Amino acid sequence: MTDSLEETNIFPFEYYNVEFSTFSDRSYSSYRKYPDYIRYSYMDNTKINSKHAMKEYVNRIYESKTDRSMRYRINNEYRDLTHQFSDKLYTKFAIESSDDLKIKLNTQSETSFQDNISIEKAGIFIENLGQGEKTFINTDFMLANSNEDTNVIITEEPENHLSFLNMHKLIDRIIAAEDEKQTFIATHSNMIASRLDLKNAVFISELGVTKIDDLTVETAKFFSKAPGNNVLNFILSERALLVEGDAQYIFLNEFYKYIHNSEPYEDSVTIISCGGKTFKRYLELAKILNKKVAVITDNDHDFDTNILQNYSEYKSAKIKIYTEEDNQKNTFEVSLYEKNPNLY
Repeated sequence: MTDSLEETNIFPFEYYNVEFSTFSDRSYSSYRKYPDYIRYSYMDNTKINSKHAMKEYVNRIYESKTDRSMRYRINNEYRDLTHQFSDKLYTKFAIESSDDLKIKLNTQSETSFQDNISIEKAGIFIENLGQGEKTFINTDFMLANSNEDTNVIITEEPENHLSFLNMHKLIDRIIAAEDEKQTFIATHSNMIASRLDLKNAVFISELGVTKIDDLTVETAKFFSKAPGNNVLNFILSERALLVEGDAQYIFLNEFYKYIHNSEPYEDSVTIISCGGKTFKRYLELAKILNKKVAVITDNDHDFDTNILQNYSEYKSAKIKIYTEEDNQKNTFEVSLYEKNPNLY
């Protein structure tokens, strides 16, 4: 393999082998079934509008309401009725017949009835419902009706197309199901990541895989209740500027562009407005993640107490707190005004 790497830029995948294993290090193959220890339900909300996904969802609902023997009886009666209807094409509607060719409904499948059904909600077929409604009822149904033999639930981006209110409802359903099933959720949502406990989260980015199970319970609970937090953006950022309020957020973005001649995101810098009471929660995360963070805040008329003492345990080579030392310049806006008199 070393010779191959030296002689060409083409990656020598011939020398590698991909193997999949379970959490217990048992070999796993998608061609084999493992009913003895892997039983899972999977739903990908990014594909919720595909015909295949809709059909699978309808089938799950139908099968949850009927047992196998009932489905056999339903299908048998359905074939009898469709056979009668096929005959009416020639008796009632007088379609021209041929000795060799006849038009008939196809009922050869053992699931012919199931293949032709849909679901209505409030008089509207599910295929015609909005994307958010489809996502919510599909996820909710899967969580509530997974087979009792299922021990794992896998959900891909449940936040897709959901309103803020329905997102809350969905999170409540997921939390309620956690005691019964082991649930894996892939998400890009700050709300879902934090509301379901950051200590259980695994963060994946181009920088690698990160876990923050060392986070204190109090901080994890804070983020689970904090409205509109940007914790996922912060965790996945390379460097962050934490500011206090909308004015600082707007000004810092413009100041950065003026000084560096580029947008912050172009330099992998994330600016987050999180409020003074929230800084310590983010800084606790920064210490665990060894992340480079600058805090821009107000001294609120007491630099020694509010800044030097308040943030003493967080200051490090990678965490810096910036504010005005003059207590008379108590806020960012006052300091900006006082130091730039010629601009007004």
